[in-house]
Amino acid sequence: MHLTNFAVAALTAASTYAAPLEKRAAKVDELVGFAAGTTGGGSGAGTTVTSCAAFTAAAKTGGVIKVSGQLTGCGIIRIGSNTSILGVGSNSGLTDSGLQVRKASNVIIRNLKFYRAPKGKDLIDIEESTKVWVDHNDFSSVGVTGDKDTYDGLLDAKGGSDMLTFSWNKFHDHVSTTDISKVGMMLTS
Repeated sequence: MHLTNFAVAALTAASTYAAPLEKRAAKVDELVGFAAGTTGGGSGAGTTVTSCAAFTAAAKTGGVIKVSGQLTGCGIIRIGSNTSILGVGSNSGLTDSGLQVRKASNVIIRNLKFYRAPKGKDLIDIEESTKVWVDHNDFSSVGVTGDKDTYDGLLDAKGGSDMLTFSWNKFHDHVSTTDISKVGMMLTS
């Protein structure tokens, strides 16, 4: 009986005086890393697009662009500064298409399924850009087929890009997943 009281007192003391736990990982929707502070197109309602033509037109003005459904054959769409590209639902994204973020800043690309880039191109190509957050996307292609140049990378960041965070993305079924050269960024899984 005396030993039981001692054990209870020890457990109580340990739980009362234990050091607080250190934060070990970011929350699923929390932006951390080099792109911290990126706001994209802001928090407005934005524009919902359901076709390649509508997406290309919306990309010219930026802001919040919501992709609804799987858009096919859009080619490469140029994304400018202060833009958020957000998938609506779990199956929205691009097939036989890609995004180019070049000489831009403050861009968010989230919750999209990217499949098979146009021949010789990337699904997402980031060049000479800063403050870009690529989060919760699915990148894939046709598997290991053709030579190394048939399909380029799924996600490329190059040309002095800086302050990038790639978080919670899935890469699969491709011969060359990423090309990251001369950039400052944080990768999280």
